[in-house]
Amino acid sequence: MPEVVASNAERSRNITVLAWRIGLTVGFLAAWQYMGSKSDFWKLIVSSPQQVILKCFQWVQDPVWWGHVGTTLEEAILGYLLGVVVALVLVAILAPSPWISRFMSPFLAAMNALPKIALAPLFIFWFGTTLQSKVYFVASLISFIVLYGVLTGIRTIDPIMLANTRLHGASKWDLVLHVYIPAIITWLFSSLRLSWAWALLAAVVGEYLGSIKGLGFLIASAEQSLQADIVIAGILVVAIAAVAFDRLLVYVERPMNKWRAF
Repeated sequence: MPEVVASNAERSRNITVLAWRIGLTVGFLAAWQYMGSKSDFWKLIVSSPQQVILKCFQWVQDPVWWGHVGTTLEEAILGYLLGVVVALVLVAILAPSPWISRFMSPFLAAMNALPKIALAPLFIFWFGTTLQSKVYFVASLISFIVLYGVLTGIRTIDPIMLANTRLHGASKWDLVLHVYIPAIITWLFSSLRLSWAWALLAAVVGEYLGSIKGLGFLIASAEQSLQADIVIAGILVVAIAAVAFDRLLVYVERPMNKWRAF
């Protein structure tokens, strides 16, 4: 009986939270629409929900727009995968050797501290306005997120647990499967989720600074011609892509919970 009461209370709280979320969203959209309809200045700089939604519907029916979306996603995904691979390779080099880790630590910290968004023009200068420049830029931005996330997970492992596991005759594969993976799985997926949003941001920034296609190019072109509806619609599409992939990673992470021992 107490479990039923608790379940009902939790369901009621969830409904209340959902109602507040819907109310806040509706209120924000209503205020935005009102300001856009009452002031030409506000309409110029922030457009209106009606115009933004109309623009999104027009885009969905336009094959050229899908080409821009595909370009941005290709740059973000390839750069994301490259950055993750680079990060995991660095982890494989640094984690087994405390000496190498200590030696490389200040260099990695210095590279991580570089303002990478500000370095975007350099990638365009080095590689041109090509796919490669965007991919390398994305990879440079997210590799450190994954690297430090996984290394942090490894450092949370209890040395006594490692020593006891080795004492019982565990092989290196046993350590990876039963100690390291459970320790890093949460940190890894948190890093992957965070870095995907940055991957999209980096791809759009690269296109914004120098490209003839992609969502960043659309946003830059619209900004120059003062088309606020296109700018906001483009930002909205990027946000939807980020949330969709984040939900996918959450779905993928659930079966991995079987490895989580602590």
